[in-house]
Amino acid sequence: MRTRRAALLLLGGASLLLLLPTTPSLRGAAEQAAAPHQIIDYFDSSYVVIEAENFTVQSTDAPDPQRHWRPIAWGEGNLFATDINNVFCSRRALLQGPAHATKTVATATVNVRHRGSYAVLVRYEGAWHFSTGFRVRIEQSGTTVFDRRYGMRENPKLWAFAREKRSVLEYPGSCSSLLTAECSWSYGATENWLWEGVGTSAQLEKGRATISLVIDNSTATDDSKDSPEADRNLDVVVLQPNATDIMGRATKYENGGLQLPLDGYMSQAGEVYMKFRNAGAGPLNLTIPGVSSNSHGSQTMLQANSQ
Repeated sequence: MRTRRAALLLLGGASLLLLLPTTPSLRGAAEQAAAPHQIIDYFDSSYVVIEAENFTVQSTDAPDPQRHWRPIAWGEGNLFATDINNVFCSRRALLQGPAHATKTVATATVNVRHRGSYAVLVRYEGAWHFSTGFRVRIEQSGTTVFDRRYGMRENPKLWAFAREKRSVLEYPGSCSSLLTAECSWSYGATENWLWEGVGTSAQLEKGRATISLVIDNSTATDDSKDSPEADRNLDVVVLQPNATDIMGRATKYENGGLQLPLDGYMSQAGEVYMKFRNAGAGPLNLTIPGVSSNSHGSQTMLQANSQ
């Protein structure tokens, strides 16, 4: 289970208590969220965020790190672990699928609040010139309603540093376009965290849905010489019904500077909170500024008055 750190700040006659989650370790990486997934209210609908490390590995024998999906801590087996903003890893834990796995499945069951068409978005590491194939399959009432192969080199993906990207590969398109197969920057192909699934559509009914992450023969590379397989390192899976919002974030609101578009969908709502007590005689205005580095929420303004 994850514990919290507390910070007590004294501001004149007022006290401010912040409760923050601790940095997770490899032990218990599959238990980093209090629930297997989050349902986040958004305008007149809601979207679902599933931490990849919270998926349950389906195996009849003991889990084998060389053959099966397994939860890992950020920086303890994945490829990119720097302090650059787009290398941010939600809850500092991932689900890793070994490069040479032949058959492994991990599942998560979620609640869908509203019937509709959902984009199936996955945030993961994209190793330069490597294939990291896996399938995302969604079932409801025993019927497969979505089945798509992710992680292949030729698949279109959404990248960070939108204003500084350049293409050096033979694949169609360029890094200046919205979706590109692979990108490199002037200093090299590093910090390759990305989103895939923009433009996908899964027609979901209200109720339970089972999502499966699958590695099998269908996700193997077609060219082991030019596109060898690498470990799959998955961060989150998001089911988002608001296609307009996805495009707005990708093209305008989250597409500049050091940001990876769509990272704003990740949330710690209800887990990180603040308690404020004004012990003075008069009103007190309190401003809590936003944090630009590795922070994906909007600036919060609070105005507290004594009662």
